[in-house]
Amino acid sequence: MSGAIALLAEAFPNLTPQQLRARLLMTADNSFFQSTGKVTFAPGYEHGYSDEYGHGIMDLHAALLPIGTVTVPLARTESELDLTRGQVALVTSPVVGQALARNLASLDVMARDGLNGTFRTGADALVAARPLSVDPAQRIRGLIATGPATAPDLLDTEGDTFAAMGFAQTSLPFDGGALRLLENGSDSFGLGLTQSYDTDLGRVRLGMTSLRENGSVLGMTTGISGDQLSATTIGLELGYGFDWGTGGHVSIDAHLGQTRGISGGVMTQFDSLRYDAIGVTFAQRLGKNRQISLSVARPPAVSDGALEITLPGYSRAAVLSNTPDFSTHRVSLVPQDRQIDAELNYYQDFGQNTQIALGIKHSENYGHVAQSTETAVTLGFDYKF
Repeated sequence: MSGAIALLAEAFPNLTPQQLRARLLMTADNSFFQSTGKVTFAPGYEHGYSDEYGHGIMDLHAALLPIGTVTVPLARTESELDLTRGQVALVTSPVVGQALARNLASLDVMARDGLNGTFRTGADALVAARPLSVDPAQRIRGLIATGPATAPDLLDTEGDTFAAMGFAQTSLPFDGGALRLLENGSDSFGLGLTQSYDTDLGRVRLGMTSLRENGSVLGMTTGISGDQLSATTIGLELGYGFDWGTGGHVSIDAHLGQTRGISGGVMTQFDSLRYDAIGVTFAQRLGKNRQISLSVARPPAVSDGALEITLPGYSRAAVLSNTPDFSTHRVSLVPQDRQIDAELNYYQDFGQNTQIALGIKHSENYGHVAQSTETAVTLGFDYKF
């Protein structure tokens, strides 16, 4: 027993001898007997014992591990993040990918268990990623809409920046352009306007979108009660298309913008964030009713900017004082490995109001994660009654 207490004292120098003894008793194996009583070591933490076997067989390994709920203290407040229940400080959006988690992984933060034991954990445990959710029906509709008379707009569906931020869009077309309304189910909203112009050299499309977020920054949200996030975004859309040869068409689409994020609490400050996306499409008519197209795109992602976040640092001095060493770190939000998409689409109009489309899309560094890939095949069939 004394040797076990000595090992625990080295691992948990902030605990008293009584607290170290409690860890040993709480983690003892009592599965082989019927308990005749219980001892409560902390609210919600009790352990059964018997008059014959005591608390059971000592399990030093279990005593060295976190017991019960694991929490991370927040900056100079009494609130905590409950990692056991999956609480996180920040949920990132697809435009960030895993940049924040990757850059936080090298930082250690202090965590506490249910019996006040202190542990070291990577700061990336405080972050979760929200993947890009693609509606298959939306993808099929976009594929069907790309007929022989039109050129695909590469950034109109899941490649759109605001879709990656979690915003649904309603488009109200008018002659030569469209008005776009954006919402995400909360009090965030946006308004966009695009207009196309025919010139001697081809068709030019210009667009601008203004977005106001309440509770998020570029789709990133916080899981900390009381922390407030908000942002204002101005986005530009540029497109240019021209005919090439006989039945050929080339189009280039680009999105770029800037976001000013406002934060408070653990996320102390956002830089002025910039994002971009670009895509190129080569389309070729194969007769009157058929078209094939090849697209290459780099989906939207943050291209410049960082976040300042205050973390409870782990150190020997912090453990001995049982007080986290809070410090602020500047962490880049720029993905190191950008996603690249290649897509091949085929469209045919059979007449009699019947159309069919087939698309194959392959992504490298999917989700802006190195060496992650995805391949999707989409088949669309449209018949108008």
